[in-house]
Amino acid sequence: MKKEIVNSIINYIEDSLEVFRVDIDCLVKYSGYSRRQLQIIFREHAGLPLGEYIRLRRICRGACLLRLTMLPLSEISNRLFYDSQQSFQREFKKNTGVTPLKYRKQNMWGGGVAKLNTNLHYELSYQGMCFLESIEFSGRNIKYKDVIPYYGFCSGLKWDIISNWIEKSEEPIIMAYDIKLCLKPHNHVLIDSWIYMDKKELSEKKIINGGWYCLFNYTGSKESYQQAISTLYVHFLSPRNLSRREGYDIEVIQKKHDDTYSIEYFLPIVLCPPGEDVDIFVR
Repeated sequence: MKKEIVNSIINYIEDSLEVFRVDIDCLVKYSGYSRRQLQIIFREHAGLPLGEYIRLRRICRGACLLRLTMLPLSEISNRLFYDSQQSFQREFKKNTGVTPLKYRKQNMWGGGVAKLNTNLHYELSYQGMCFLESIEFSGRNIKYKDVIPYYGFCSGLKWDIISNWIEKSEEPIIMAYDIKLCLKPHNHVLIDSWIYMDKKELSEKKIINGGWYCLFNYTGSKESYQQAISTLYVHFLSPRNLSRREGYDIEVIQKKHDDTYSIEYFLPIVLCPPGEDVDIFVR
């Protein structure tokens, strides 16, 4: 019961960030719990104070809008109900270590905390950094738009394709995708996906440039995987001072049994500065 309340609060915060200024008082009215009870329940199940979670979700939404839109800082600060643009800039730098403009110009990802879901349990196993040569994709190109913040809500199309492919072949399916700016509507992103298939079937081709990647392994359900990937940019890149470089994320997906998948995930990155400890291998 308490877990359901926490998830309800999390969704309410998510839906309200750009509607009105979310604070603990409004969540007390929404939940019917006392301020003290609500804070205890939330911390018990979410692992951090409710007020801090709200603050970090605002930062994360601001980072998302900086990365995926061309909205001016004044509009972003207004949409997230900061007292002023200066207040947004100060809070953002305090959390990420850089100003909003520098964050946008340096193609950085991360900041704040990813949306929680206490019903899903997942683990991405970080394997280290690797170098991949250029890859020629011959297959199917799928482009679609999704809303900001992007949680992969349109990924049903992706998993339908994966399921159909796996039924026809025991070979893993290889996918590459990039998240791009969408000028219209401005609150959407463009997902540019490539699905590798037999060269005899389709003639569409795409060169995926080589470079350095962080490699992750995952085994589990597709629902938990989607949640894990949605937190990756926030919880992995930013704390390690890494930046995602321009390019395509790559997935190698194989179904194990029932609804369990084994997935290798390659995240394109700018190689970290000399002197930092990293696990590097050439694949």
